Amino acid sequence: MTAERNSFRSSKRLLIVRLDSIGDYVLFRNFLPAIRNHFQYHTVSICGNACWRTLAEQLDAGEIQSFIWVNKPLFNRYGWYRWLLLQRLKMSKYDVVLHPVHSREFWVDHLIKKIPAPLKIGSRGDLSCMYADDKNESDKVYNHLVDVEPPSVFEFHRNGTFVKHLVGQPLPSIRLNMNLPEMISPKSPYVVLAPGAGHEMKKWSPLGYAQVADHVITTMDMNVVMGGGVEDRAIARDIQMSVKSSLDRVINMVGRLSLTEYANVIKQSKMLVSNDSCAIHMAAAVSTPFVCISTGREMGRFNPYPADVFQSCRFVFSNQSRRDGDLSSDDSLTNWDLNRITAVDVIQAINELQTIVA
Repeated sequence: MTAERNSFRSSKRLLIVRLDSIGDYVLFRNFLPAIRNHFQYHTVSICGNACWRTLAEQLDAGEIQSFIWVNKPLFNRYGWYRWLLLQRLKMSKYDVVLHPVHSREFWVDHLIKKIPAPLKIGSRGDLSCMYADDKNESDKVYNHLVDVEPPSVFEFHRNGTFVKHLVGQPLPSIRLNMNLPEMISPKSPYVVLAPGAGHEMKKWSPLGYAQVADHVITTMDMNVVMGGGVEDRAIARDIQMSVKSSLDRVINMVGRLSLTEYANVIKQSKMLVSNDSCAIHMAAAVSTPFVCISTGREMGRFNPYPADVFQSCRFVFSNQSRRDGDLSSDDSLTNWDLNRITAVDVIQAINELQTIVA
């Protein structure tokens, strides 16, 4: 019976396509077991963004049998790279292609269109990344589009709704979490600062972070660990140059850690202070309190965190109306300027959070 089941399972193939960012994957990955169970007679592969490769391969290999990684800069630049990727996807002869991304992109839909498969399932999605005419054309790529809630629904809940509709029945209780292997971390106690972000407008000033670092060292009597990718090294250097406290207590690990190692450093910390980036989602997944410095854009979808997902967090918004919970305010670019946020604002949020979690 087992041999027949395994043989039948390996005879069908499912491809999950997710080419979005690290935080998007963190908010999705806990639903992989439900997808895996629904497609229990399929070999499951994932075509993913190479930026979260180490995280997926180290934590999710039990749910995914094979990985196909896409380097987006190479994909955008070189025709030969796109050709090789497409040939590999065509040769695998998938039975089902699943694209569980709400804000679909035209280039990803175009890639999926070229993958031969009898069943293609996607999210009906929104117009965040496409014009209406392009989306109408892209919708035709799929045999079935899953309807999910409007944009204000928190992304983790939206992923759960997508999978619930996909499998056709309610899901068991699934929480945001990340089970990490044991790793060595910097000497505690420390606070992690994550000054990077995927977009320039989401980056708070290095001087502000330096003032927060001084507060952590002198008032909280903790060390500071700076984390992020290689692209954040210049910001980290600017912060170090502006810190007035002892630099011996500032540990710069920017660009030196894999994603799994970075998540472990966050897990072992007392608190994370971060821009609106993947770091806050990893912090929530490992139950580390965090303060997020945010423009307040995409309010409700990625910030703030609802209490039933994670409670030990504070958001400091540049848009005052967002701070007051008003979603109908003016969306002018002035309101999204993070320089409107002062170090005093962030330190106040740190103190409030420290009192709550103490």
